[in-house]
Amino acid sequence: MQSDECLIALYYCYTPQPIDDLGEHLQFQTDLCKACEVSGGRIRVSREGLNGVLSATSTNLYTYEDQLRVELRSKYCVNLDDLTLDFKYCKLRPDLDVTSQLFDSLSIKATTEVVSLHELPDHPLYKNFNSQRRRRRKKPHVLPKQDVQHQIYDFDPAPHLSPQEWHEMLSSKSIQHQENKTDAILIDARNVYESNVGYFDIPGIPTLLTNTRKYSSLPQVLEASIEHLSGKEVYMYCTGGVRCERASQYLQKLVHSPKWHGEPPKSIRQLDGGIQRYLEHYGTMMNHDKPYNDNEACLFRGKNFVFDPRRTDPMVGRFSSGKCLVCSQSHDDYDNGNAPSVSKEARCCRCRVLILVCNDCRHSLQCWGEPLAVGIKPVYCGPNGTHCIDEGNHISNAKIIGS
Repeated sequence: MQSDECLIALYYCYTPQPIDDLGEHLQFQTDLCKACEVSGGRIRVSREGLNGVLSATSTNLYTYEDQLRVELRSKYCVNLDDLTLDFKYCKLRPDLDVTSQLFDSLSIKATTEVVSLHELPDHPLYKNFNSQRRRRRKKPHVLPKQDVQHQIYDFDPAPHLSPQEWHEMLSSKSIQHQENKTDAILIDARNVYESNVGYFDIPGIPTLLTNTRKYSSLPQVLEASIEHLSGKEVYMYCTGGVRCERASQYLQKLVHSPKWHGEPPKSIRQLDGGIQRYLEHYGTMMNHDKPYNDNEACLFRGKNFVFDPRRTDPMVGRFSSGKCLVCSQSHDDYDNGNAPSVSKEARCCRCRVLILVCNDCRHSLQCWGEPLAVGIKPVYCGPNGTHCIDEGNHISNAKIIGS
């Protein structure tokens, strides 16, 4: 099988009408995947919508999308134009074997939300939610009696900017910085192991790197960063856009809560389709000598981390952003030249988070899951790899980069 025959499909959808019969839609997804010969990936179905990532031939994935649109429009839309199904098709990496980049099984499950932003202990917005969620872990098809979306969100997601709008607006803001006029700030709504290998790097515009280990820690970071966001034009981004849908709603709710002090943000916007769609317009293929257009210089630095067997997408930004945790030399490969499927990635010996350890340092260090040998030291996720930073979920791990 050739790499150009297969793709990774990444999609999400918040349906205008709730999916009340989850069992029925789960069966529809099972039957549709079988009919379209889509045998690998993950699909999560909730009352509020869908979130999926699949691997198959391009022809089969296109057929799957067409049939899914028909189903969603016929059952969950009052008006056909109400459906917002964000579907992205991603190429395979040219440096890895095709079969190693495809899912080897298919998982279709019911979940409470499209993405989970709510596992926050003792948080007043989520009273009684976490304990219910823990009790449901062995029964994923059992949902809360009330719709979580209606309990939590009083605001629509922030307005979307197309990749072109995002690029032009932030490029303009960067120029304004030279005249001391910019008041913009970026929020990277992803986790630390994602931003370690790539992030938007725009001269003159600071970025809040949350450095979390899980998405549900993001609200705590936002609450601790109010002073940095007050009075600013806020621009949010994530891998494919789905996390910013929820994060932007939470930020708006926070702005209107008693916790907010200082000025509200002048505006809150999000990148439509996330980094993935931006790099489709402004990135370049790995290992290809495609020159950049000086008038459209890519604002993203490094690689886009993805949650499929590729680990990173082949569309890349300018320069490399990753550094070896131990010696700080440039390095952005968690797998040290191996395919992610062979499970030789570097991980912290305590909390198991992915860490960057260059090839020169790797042979003298023990990562999680590897046997301890004489003269081999265990490596952790903290500075210089000497200790674990408490699983990285404390708000003090967040930082502002850029000027």
